[in-house]
Amino acid sequence: MRPPDPSASGLALAIAFILYCAAAWFSADLAIAVHKPCASDFEGGCGYGKVWAGALSWLAACAAVAMAGCIATFSSAMLRFKSALTLTAAVLACPFIAYVLYGLYQVAPMVVELLR
Repeated sequence: MRPPDPSASGLALAIAFILYCAAAWFSADLAIAVHKPCASDFEGGCGYGKVWAGALSWLAACAAVAMAGCIATFSSAMLRFKSALTLTAAVLACPFIAYVLYGLYQVAPMVVELLR
């Protein structure tokens, strides 16, 4: 049995990183869209469209977890395993960060009014 080719595993890691970036952008974008005011009727109703957007953002996060598992399974290097876990945490954090920032944006005017 011959050892794995280092260039092949480097290419796989680069592809996985690009997929992580795409999933992070996708999930954060959809998480923000879920909390935006309705501008149009989408998929049978504005609320229905928001539910689909939220579900898709979580599917993107689950895909990122699956990618992390694949990297950890097919890579014996501890550095790559740590990279996979870090990227997974970043992707999963994107919807939460977007939600918290939007929540602060909505609550800030009320807090200012209460403090006056």
